Amino acid sequence: MQEVLFRGLDEETGTRNFRVIGELGTLEFEFPAAMKVKLGFERQVTHMFLLEFWVIGSSYNQKRRRLVKLRL
Repeated sequence: MQEVLFRGLDEETGTRNFRVIGELGTLEFEFPAAMKVKLGFERQVTHMFLLEFWVIGSSYNQKRRRLVKLRL
């Protein structure tokens, strides 16, 4: 599961410089009937993690940087 997490983080932020501090659980829900037809999916399961972001020197690729809003 964590490999999927890090692959997604790399795609969205351009780095894998994150450390998993903890797993926060899962959120599972079913889509309403109209959304099921439109999306082609019946339900979604979201796994939540608490992460720490770290940078060593200039290892973070500024060209691929995206704004990430964190709510603490």
